[in-house]
Amino acid sequence: MLVMRQETALFWGGYVVAPGLGIVTAGLLAAALRRVLTPLQTAMTIVSLICVTPLLATFLPGRPDHYAALIPVLALIVWGLVLMATSPYGRHGATLVGIALPLAVWVNISGVLAALLFPVALGVRWLVAGGAWSQLNQRVAAVASATCLVILFVERPPLDTVSVVEFDRVSVWHLCVFLAIVLFWTGIRTVEQRWPAIDRGAVSRLVPAIPLALVGVGALLVAFPQVLAPDHGIAIDPLYVGVRLLRIEEYYPLIDAADFESAWTVLSAVATQTGYLLPLIISVVGMLILLVRGGPERRWVWGSLLVVAVTMLLVTWPPVAAWMPMILFFLLPGQGLIAAMAVSACPRARLLVRMPLRVALASAVLVGPFVVQAITHTADKEKNPNVLTHCSVDDLTRWLGATLPPAPPLNIMALADMGAALMYWTPHRVYAIPNHRLQPGFATRLEVISAPTDDDALARATDAQVDILVICDVAIDTDVRDPTLPRPPFKTRLLQGDEPDWLTPLPTPDSVSDAVRVFRVHRAQDGES
Repeated sequence: MLVMRQETALFWGGYVVAPGLGIVTAGLLAAALRRVLTPLQTAMTIVSLICVTPLLATFLPGRPDHYAALIPVLALIVWGLVLMATSPYGRHGATLVGIALPLAVWVNISGVLAALLFPVALGVRWLVAGGAWSQLNQRVAAVASATCLVILFVERPPLDTVSVVEFDRVSVWHLCVFLAIVLFWTGIRTVEQRWPAIDRGAVSRLVPAIPLALVGVGALLVAFPQVLAPDHGIAIDPLYVGVRLLRIEEYYPLIDAADFESAWTVLSAVATQTGYLLPLIISVVGMLILLVRGGPERRWVWGSLLVVAVTMLLVTWPPVAAWMPMILFFLLPGQGLIAAMAVSACPRARLLVRMPLRVALASAVLVGPFVVQAITHTADKEKNPNVLTHCSVDDLTRWLGATLPPAPPLNIMALADMGAALMYWTPHRVYAIPNHRLQPGFATRLEVISAPTDDDALARATDAQVDILVICDVAIDTDVRDPTLPRPPFKTRLLQGDEPDWLTPLPTPDSVSDAVRVFRVHRAQDGES
């Protein structure tokens, strides 16, 4: 595993990789949209990519973000859709989409929504248009399956590529979904070849599609019944069942129920979050205009992007900052259209009137939302402090590396954001990862700190063979609990001083925040030693 110091990783990620990926995204988007937009509209869409605050923050130098890797992959999806709809080389577009769908899941678990919604949009296109779209859909699914296999091989040792215990975002579940889609389209193409009459209209195409889809969905549910378990706010790998026992409240809404008490509170909430919400409104209006103005093939591109973005918004409602970059990116052509309309407004007015007016209108569209939000001086409703500072991650992990004996290797259970520093400063194994997503190491810790009783926490810690438990009084960690429990979760009780006898507190140096507690775990099989 490639491990580097936090300062070095932040420098390369924030000042080299993220801005570089922003440039790549702009190039991919320009290559895609030049086929369906005018040069001015394409240019203003790229400018919008820079001006829409949530997207700009993704690539801003000095602020590495996991969305910086996802947005270029989404640009590949857009390019593929455009090629499939407008080019005689539709197979190339299908290949791009097939590669991008599993990549989106791999680089960011939020991409799972895109990976599921776009195959549905492509299936609707076949249902309406028929023709070669069954072959294109089959190609998308086949390439996605092959890409999944490559990713699984990269992520796991060769002899463990089909493990049922998933340790990363792309899993056997995703592979099986794409393979099921391949089989569905293979069945459709077989029926089309034997009975060409089914291609006469949408109704006739439904005749084979419905039973094949039911068989495929049924087979997946039989193989993976965990999919039917309740989800609690984050798209997770359904192969890991235990985490679904927990309530996840990682994100805080930009607008919540209290903001809808009156018209004034709604306007106030929108004004304080215009950096997110006003680009959303402008982009949706622009996409609707594109739908009206475009030809049939272009309408399908704009309609697909609009429906996918709106579906994502509804699935993740109420809107939260974490999902908005992906939603706004799919709507970006609408923002570009409105900006282009502003730049070309009042063509018959005099130059001295026309130019200032155009600058004012374009500025209102592109930077107005950010200016309004800056004037309100209202921060995001995200109430989580900076974990690295609040929990003294650097000082804590260096102290652990210097204090704990290097051998035998111990198992340290800590907040996920501490994972990278622990891997660098200590030789020990960690139940923490550099990315807070629901992987088994992360989920196992949630089960321990959310345990309803001390005995339950001990049983889970013993099963995981935990030697060192690190907790920090930070909201993103404390809010993970089952609201039906009669008692506060285990971590809350520890912070309140209710320590079981199987935990021994370790005194931390003065340089470590008082919010941090470190314990030596005496597991059940260890007795009192």
